[in-house]
Amino acid sequence: MCFVILTIIALAINILLPHTKAVDTKKTVIVKITTAKQNTILWKAPTASFSTSDMEDIETALQSSLSQPVPSEAPVTGMYFTIFAANRDTTWASFYASTSTTLHGLPLATDPLFFIAHYANSIWSVSQATTPGFCNEIGQMPKTLLNGNDGWTMYCPTS
Repeated sequence: MCFVILTIIALAINILLPHTKAVDTKKTVIVKITTAKQNTILWKAPTASFSTSDMEDIETALQSSLSQPVPSEAPVTGMYFTIFAANRDTTWASFYASTSTTLHGLPLATDPLFFIAHYANSIWSVSQATTPGFCNEIGQMPKTLLNGNDGWTMYCPTS
């Protein structure tokens, strides 16, 4: 009887709690499976210049940025963002991520998500083109992390 109750409790915990699965970082892939309402961030870019803590903090900041509604649009939820390019220059970084609706699905036929991150006061902050202050941050970051094909130029033509 006690065994049956413990088995039921273990199954309930297994079903109700989100799962996290880490894959060997030497292959530069980290997978996190989260609850259905959150977005899932997958790293498939070389990560040598980012510590595990950096990557977790950037993921958290990106989750927050994606959950902020854009005027006339709903927040982005339940999507899979695969970071396929990541470049860092000390306290600044730029990223490209593809978007899909399923874990192993084909990327959506849209431009890749371009976002930037800045490390200041022991915190990573993330900005994308729809983030207030994005153009100001683009103007401050090293130009070696930017190119004219990033999609930001239509939002910040003078940066």
